Amino acid sequence: MPQSRGADPPAGEQIPEQSDDPGSAPDGRGGVTIGEIARSEMDLAGLRAFLSLARVLHFGDTAAELGISQPALSQQISRLERRLGVQLFRRDSRNVALTEAGVVLANQAGGLLAHAERVIGSTVAAHRGQRTVLVVGFLGQAAGEATGQVVELFQQRYPAVELQFRALRFSEQLTALTNGTVDAALLRPPYGDEELSGITQVPLFDEPRVAVVAAAHRLAGEATCRFVDLENEVWVRHTSGVSPVWRAFWRLDDLRAGRPARLAPQSVDSVEEVLQQVGAGTAVALTHASVGRFYRRPTVAFVPVEGIQPSTLSVAWADHDGPFIAEFVSAATDATRPLRPRKLRTS
Repeated sequence: MPQSRGADPPAGEQIPEQSDDPGSAPDGRGGVTIGEIARSEMDLAGLRAFLSLARVLHFGDTAAELGISQPALSQQISRLERRLGVQLFRRDSRNVALTEAGVVLANQAGGLLAHAERVIGSTVAAHRGQRTVLVVGFLGQAAGEATGQVVELFQQRYPAVELQFRALRFSEQLTALTNGTVDAALLRPPYGDEELSGITQVPLFDEPRVAVVAAAHRLAGEATCRFVDLENEVWVRHTSGVSPVWRAFWRLDDLRAGRPARLAPQSVDSVEEVLQQVGAGTAVALTHASVGRFYRRPTVAFVPVEGIQPSTLSVAWADHDGPFIAEFVSAATDATRPLRPRKLRTS
């Protein structure tokens, strides 16, 4: 593991001291109390932050990867160092480097973290007296081939939590979060800033967008196509409850120079309805590439479109506390990391 790298160290701040009182054990012999469980969850967040910073060795990049602010990351690291009574990183104006103690922790913390998360997840669920359920909404085929890895990693960490997936219609992809129908969701932005009020999202990975055309369409056998090949086609009409920003992205309005798209008379509100309408030969559509792998059927063809932006898969949640939402976001981020391009740094 690298031990030093250029960084933008966070501005110094006063970190409020935290009580180390373990609380009274139920049997007087060091048994686990609920207060200890809560504090352990907080300590694990610091350990996860430490592992990320030890790998990246850059405060700004690590904070962005974790989806938190730079001062929050600094607080987590400082709190962990106080709890352990050792310095884990050396920081100066140019570099962040692991200390000897930091190297030891970095080499062993991964297995410790995985075990602790499993134990705490099971303990919390047992204390509640019932199996915890986390409901995750999704569009189309969720995270595509990566869905299994996300589920597997989350359940390895939290075996006592039951994941339930709920398919969302286009018109409810944001409202399902804000009204509590789902706890988190795997979505396909973009959305408007006002639409995202009260919602946080973290991008997971990108994939190309492809045209969806009828099997008998003139483009069906082509290796690729361009917007000019699709511009004058009749496009699917998304239902009126859909985000206007999202709708514009999926019919390439940014390339139309203000000219409105020709739309089919009947509206659609799901991937299945899109494929039915396109398969009937009444419209064309745009989707992300993994739909073509999961929804193959003889009535439609999927053709890569050159010269357009890719589609981003994000994990999103409403800005309120909920059990295991942050843990699911962490699992989704970790499981899909191989699908994200490595960020190149220039000196």
